[in-house]
Amino acid sequence: SFHFSPQFTMTPLYDVTVGGLNFFLYADCDAVGKSDIRLEWMSPENKYHYRDFKLKGGDTKFIEFFSWTVRHVSLANLYEPLVRFDERDPGFGYGFNPLPVSGRRLTPQTPKQFEFTLLEGDVGPPSNPGPSTKCKARISYGIARTLR
Repeated sequence: SFHFSPQFTMTPLYDVTVGGLNFFLYADCDAVGKSDIRLEWMSPENKYHYRDFKLKGGDTKFIEFFSWTVRHVSLANLYEPLVRFDERDPGFGYGFNPLPVSGRRLTPQTPKQFEFTLLEGDVGPPSNPGPSTKCKARISYGIARTLR
């Protein structure tokens, strides 16, 4: 005779999709010409990315490169993206200021749409952006998680 214990651990697997990012610049950050924007982000697997572009106040830029998809994964080591932008004029040096790892892990939930106002140099999604004279943008993107 023998004893069999049916205890085992099941780890649910998901397909995760982060959509492209819409970047709306509220007003010009430069006194002359278009604003020189550097958008930086940490993707869900904690990798650093950036895109440089020029934009006038009142215009929107769609960043397709922000999109991210992975299939059949555990959510254990995936995080909500962190985003930051700066207005950078050519010829000026900038120090290295790394983005932190998001403390918010991806969790199983219905699709979620992120939309928030971000001040230049701040990391978002912000908890409570206060009034500021800094350059300001509206950021929006969605995240979907599908149980496999």
